[in-house]
Amino acid sequence: MTPDFLDFLPMGAFIIDRDYTVRKWNRVIEEWSRVPRGEIEGKPLGEKFKRFDEPRYRHAIENCLDNNTAPVLFSPALHKDLLPTFKPDGSKRIQVISISPIARLTGSVQGFVTIQDITDLTQANKKIREAQIKIEREIEQRIAAEKMLSDSKKQEALSKLASGFAHVVNNKLQAISSAAEIAAAKLNFPEKVQNQIERILAISKKTGELSNLLWEFAQENSESSERIPIFNCIAKIAEEFEASNRIGVFLETASPEKTSALHVTFSQKALFLIFKEVLSNAFEAFAGTASPMIRIVIHEAAHSEGSQNGDGEFAVVSVHDNGEGMSEETVAHAFDPFFTQRENRNGIGLTIAREKALQFGGDLILQSIEGQGTEVRILLPVNRNGPSPPELSVSNVAIQKPARRHVLEGFVSSLPGEPTLDGR
Repeated sequence: MTPDFLDFLPMGAFIIDRDYTVRKWNRVIEEWSRVPRGEIEGKPLGEKFKRFDEPRYRHAIENCLDNNTAPVLFSPALHKDLLPTFKPDGSKRIQVISISPIARLTGSVQGFVTIQDITDLTQANKKIREAQIKIEREIEQRIAAEKMLSDSKKQEALSKLASGFAHVVNNKLQAISSAAEIAAAKLNFPEKVQNQIERILAISKKTGELSNLLWEFAQENSESSERIPIFNCIAKIAEEFEASNRIGVFLETASPEKTSALHVTFSQKALFLIFKEVLSNAFEAFAGTASPMIRIVIHEAAHSEGSQNGDGEFAVVSVHDNGEGMSEETVAHAFDPFFTQRENRNGIGLTIAREKALQFGGDLILQSIEGQGTEVRILLPVNRNGPSPPELSVSNVAIQKPARRHVLEGFVSSLPGEPTLDGR
């Protein structure tokens, strides 16, 4: 090999002896490395490029030259900056270094070293990979969008079916109930027949409740989210429930100032439905309870990892009751459709309540201890946009003894001697 030949190679190239002395240094490597041939020819390679003297490199190169093996390759990923070379703009080249043994007529062996610039190829491959990833993501997004569209169409069809079913059933139930009421009022039936008529009326009522739930669930596409002041809304729900069921509902919050300013993004109609089902479930758990009590606690906004809707910022409203509680099996299936262990219940209320919560970005989490009571945590997505609400005025919450407990700016105060759920 002659210097003229090396200078015509379109890559960096040089020749070293067995002892690493540089014998030839072509014009390309001279330009790329910025090391003139006069500064390196006749000198050890390690003087300019010290990493070649590291044991792992010396061992690999000496093994190649001594045993006349296949070329040794040093990739940019594993052997970066072994022999740095630069582009005209000063950036480093991405390169592959190859060392091959060449035998001289004298019987000695030299190393023929080449440096191939793969910067453009690497960058092109990177761009291709980025394009592939982008295309894959777009395909995934399109598949997801098509699935959502398909699910939306199915949900719309299901909603129409449920709505139509509920309408037909309600009409039939109204006719049955009207006929039974007229028969019971105007005809002098024997006692057994009267009992059967009353049973028909009771079954009609329960079936009507189930039909109404299906109808409400079918209306989900027509509901929209809005910014709701959570304390005001829950105080109203508690007051209405207490008035209709004559049961003590105690509303509490640890931080009145923060709670009064807390807003959520939700459907008000869906929120009322959720609390109606949760509170009804608590009310029905009081069989045999001496002093039944429902306690609603509004917590400050917090992040929750237990939600099916992810780790977002939620307003957490806990509904506690001191009723009969649930077994582990009941808790595990509480949100399953038509699962119930109580007579005259349809087992779909909590199912719909949770589906409504999930629909608007929230969730329901249930905990219960048999014989002690149940807690349902209602997670509602926080809304930080918009002005803070005006200060809340005193609002009486209807309870068994309204004069002894009141809500003032979200804070529940009790007269001395009045017990709370934890006995304090």
